[in-house]
Amino acid sequence: MKYGMLLIASLAFGPYVICPRMSAMLHEQGKVRDLNVHAVIVLGALISIPMFAILLHILVNLGIGWAIIFAAIGDFAAAVLLGTIDAKTGVELAIITIFVYVGIKLAPVISEIIFQLSGSESHWNSCSCYYRVCFPKESGDGNGSHSGV
Repeated sequence: MKYGMLLIASLAFGPYVICPRMSAMLHEQGKVRDLNVHAVIVLGALISIPMFAILLHILVNLGIGWAIIFAAIGDFAAAVLLGTIDAKTGVELAIITIFVYVGIKLAPVISEIIFQLSGSESHWNSCSCYYRVCFPKESGDGNGSHSGV
């Protein structure tokens, strides 16, 4: 295992997890009287560790579509647990899930078109990518391979 790569990927993972939906969730939980949101963050982070392992297993073995469905089910379950689910919220979650899937499929295609039109070197030719986490190529690695999702 390359510890430098592990450190960079881990440092990137932390901020990646803090997304707008997480902020909204914390905001809602902060409204609950007599609830220590700091304790919720710590306990929730511990509970999420096996969920991330399951998500990775699904991604590697079944593909991005099933991984997104698993994540969407988790999103729905969180809304149910907080008591914030209704028909409108359910439809919104479905729309978000569809947009995430379409975005994952179209982003590489659109970015490649942008690089081609700009005449710049493609991002994919200047790094080594593993499930959309990219690292500068090591010396001697000139194969230009890309193993994204």
